[in-house]
Amino acid sequence: FSAANREGPFAWSAVPPERMREIIAKLADFETMDHGALRQCRHPHNLPGGVVDEAWQRLVTLGRDDLERVFSFHLGGTERIWCADYKGEGVMFVLWWDPEHRIYPVRKRHT
Repeated sequence: FSAANREGPFAWSAVPPERMREIIAKLADFETMDHGALRQCRHPHNLPGGVVDEAWQRLVTLGRDDLERVFSFHLGGTERIWCADYKGEGVMFVLWWDPEHRIYPVRKRHT
């Protein structure tokens, strides 16, 4: 969790305390999954083009612009947790909290 964004856009410091308890419980659930099940829950996005510029610039500021890919995990509604794979070793580290699905917006079909 040391890589978690603490300032700027998508900061974990903006999570309401009551919501944080629920998020931690969900992260604990993810932690119990085997690699195959976890792969079914995550959605990969290549960098830098796979995320909005605001998120990419934050990675640059944090010195994490060496990442090639990030992963989103759906929490419910529009809320996402964003992580990166630590050196391809299958260990994820938490980056962002995205309550409004702004980091990688998806256009709905037929709109």
